[in-house]
Amino acid sequence: MFVWAHDAALLPGGGIVVLDAGAVELRFFDATGELIAVGGRDGGGPGEFRAPFGVEVAADTVLAWDYVRRVISRWSTDGEFLGERSVRHHPTAHQGALLSDGSVIVPLYTESEQPQSGWYRPQATLLRYIGDEEPLDLGRFPWDELSVEDPTSSTIPFRSTSKAAAGGSPLHVYVGDDTNDAVVRWYDGAGEFVGTLELLDESEEISPQVWESILKALPVEGLPEEALVRIRSRWPRPERTSVFEDLLADPAGRLWAVSRSPKGDLRASVYEQGLPTHTITLPEAHRVLEVGHDRLVVLALGPLDVEIVRVFSFELP
Repeated sequence: MFVWAHDAALLPGGGIVVLDAGAVELRFFDATGELIAVGGRDGGGPGEFRAPFGVEVAADTVLAWDYVRRVISRWSTDGEFLGERSVRHHPTAHQGALLSDGSVIVPLYTESEQPQSGWYRPQATLLRYIGDEEPLDLGRFPWDELSVEDPTSSTIPFRSTSKAAAGGSPLHVYVGDDTNDAVVRWYDGAGEFVGTLELLDESEEISPQVWESILKALPVEGLPEEALVRIRSRWPRPERTSVFEDLLADPAGRLWAVSRSPKGDLRASVYEQGLPTHTITLPEAHRVLEVGHDRLVVLALGPLDVEIVRVFSFELP
């Protein structure tokens, strides 16, 4: 059972490695789904994690990023710890992405005008850190919506959120634009602007009844009724679902824009060289964790919200 399956990566030979951020460990599975090894534990020493956030596979080595310790640890595909190195990104950086070349892309919040009340969107500078070199500046973008009344509140279902994804060789970097959530900006690995992608708008209307059911399903057990009323009043009903909920990039550098219907079904639209080519529906998935050459790793929720990691095969020309 997973505590919080935050990320996953596909292993050579058909296995997968799952980063369980709640249990603070890596779990290695073979192609049949059998657990073969567990790596890491809570701590501040070699092979230990404070806040593991991303996992990737480079050839036959597993890379795991701890954004609090600011290190990337190396593991064999059967769970043996091989060493670690520091990544000197800003200590407050979070919500980033680990790439298979061992670099990390992180958003760094910058000062922005804050209203007296309600929601606002701070600016973030997107930086790519490669070892101890000076980071590459990929530009400033609006980032997650935050609440003035409750700074710990971030985006909620169907509120569009800035996302970044990177993959392929040479590297493709995709950044969502929240000023228009049907647009994604496309950059190369050096931060040079390549072009703008117009996403398929498959958003749907959200009725008051659907929105009320969403609010009732939020994980707020134990809060007094007055707190629930206050929380819900800060989250006005959006008219439509977001054009995308998440962005991913596969090893070929294709963009996968993941969206969700009001019924909860996930669908992924695939873009190659800026043009939509395929749409894949994932009715039982809660979140897409990883996209490989021909396999998808998704997180599903079972009875009592038990987390289940599943692997699907797909074929694209």
